[in-house]
Amino acid sequence: MFFHTLKYSLKSTVRTKEITFWTLLFPFVLGTLFFLAFGNAFESTEVFSKIPVAVVETDNKNSAFSEILKSFSTEAEDSLFVTTFTDEKYAKQSLKNNDVTGIFFVGDEITLTVKEDGLYQTVLKVFLEQYQQTENTINEIISVNPSGVQSAINVLSNDTNYYNFVDTARGAMDPYVQYFYALIAMSCLYACFLSLDRTVKLQADLSPLGQRRGVAPTRKLTVIASEFMSCLLIQFLVECALLIYLTVILKIDFGNRIPQMLLLMFFGSAFGVALGVFIGAIPRISEGVKTGISTSVCMILSFCSGLMFSGMRLLIEHTFPIFNRLNPAALIVDSFYALNVFDTYERFATNMITLAFMTLILCVASVFMTRRNKYASL
Repeated sequence: MFFHTLKYSLKSTVRTKEITFWTLLFPFVLGTLFFLAFGNAFESTEVFSKIPVAVVETDNKNSAFSEILKSFSTEAEDSLFVTTFTDEKYAKQSLKNNDVTGIFFVGDEITLTVKEDGLYQTVLKVFLEQYQQTENTINEIISVNPSGVQSAINVLSNDTNYYNFVDTARGAMDPYVQYFYALIAMSCLYACFLSLDRTVKLQADLSPLGQRRGVAPTRKLTVIASEFMSCLLIQFLVECALLIYLTVILKIDFGNRIPQMLLLMFFGSAFGVALGVFIGAIPRISEGVKTGISTSVCMILSFCSGLMFSGMRLLIEHTFPIFNRLNPAALIVDSFYALNVFDTYERFATNMITLAFMTLILCVASVFMTRRNKYASL
């Protein structure tokens, strides 16, 4: 009987067009808008890339400096500069058109010309200053102890590592990806619209269908369980499709822990469904009021998780951290972050246990309220 009821619950749920828009289409549309707004902002503003520079050599050029620039301008990915040796007129025009970040004038004296202040301009300035300090040191050694020049050059030319680099992040450190985490969290919460609609249709005082199902011989617990599972299956498939769309089509980097992400989305969808069942089971409230409550709860929780402002979750963490521990949307976002950054599963597991516990509480409360409903007549 359960699987028979589940089959027809699935058919009935997917035919609800208004609900399907919010649970299926809206997250895809919003994700696309997020991508168009700042999908590549991290690469263009945060990721360091090779610095284009122009070099103008005079008659009394400094060959040593030019050779050092060439050594830092190889085709390797970790090289620092993209160097163009040209004349003064072309170099200034390139700087004006932002084709280069700065111009090195190499002669008896080496000077740097930049158009504006910024990170790359600072790198050029520090590079020049370090070269000049090294050159002055060598010249001073030549004047004092010419025999020690080679030893000094060897010391100055060797890089000394005073630390070991340990990569603790397993995924991208793009701060804008937090918006996409919050988008999936919102999508999971939107499962409440599916389950709310199905729960309302179980209540005889709110729906003609609920009147017919109320007099049916099927056990109420079986009906509730089938409706819950149908909403959960549909929502979980939607989340999987959304993750595929974001990672494969839009190329958003969510890391490589796919099984854990699927588990996270399953728990998130389960909470969203349980939330809708709970709100729908509240007695003596009209369907319109219940829909308004669902919308308000989803928007408030999503806002606090960073959907509209990425720093909101961190702000709440510093001012009222207990709310983040109880906000399911914040737990989902934090779980994605933990999977993407941390090497252990401790934080992720804690969030999953909290989500599962809250889902269980809502389910028990919903069953309790639904089973208590009694009608004088149908």
